[in-house]
Amino acid sequence: MVAVHDTLYRPAELPGFLAKAGAHILGLLTYRIETNACEIVSLDALQPRAGIGTALVEAAAGAARARLIKPSIPEVGDFGIPIHDELELERFL
Repeated sequence: MVAVHDTLYRPAELPGFLAKAGAHILGLLTYRIETNACEIVSLDALQPRAGIGTALVEAAAGAARARLIKPSIPEVGDFGIPIHDELELERFL
C-alpha cells in the first residue's frame, strides 16, 4: 500500500512500466492518470545514476500524453488485455 494525498493505492493494481535487461529487473514505476494529470505513485530504480528512473518517468509521460491527446483509447481491451499503444494505419490514394 502507498499513501498519496490521503488516498491509499495498491501499486500492483495500477498501470506501470518495468525496466529490464534480459531477465534482470532494473526498475519499476506505477502511475495513475486523473483528468489532465499523471501522478507517479511508486518509482524504484535499482541502479543509481544509470538513467533507469528517468527512462521510466519518460515512459509514463508518454502514456499520459497519449491519453490526453486521445482519451477515447481504453486502458483495457478485449479479454482484459492492457492497451499501451494505438496504431493508426492510413493510405493515401
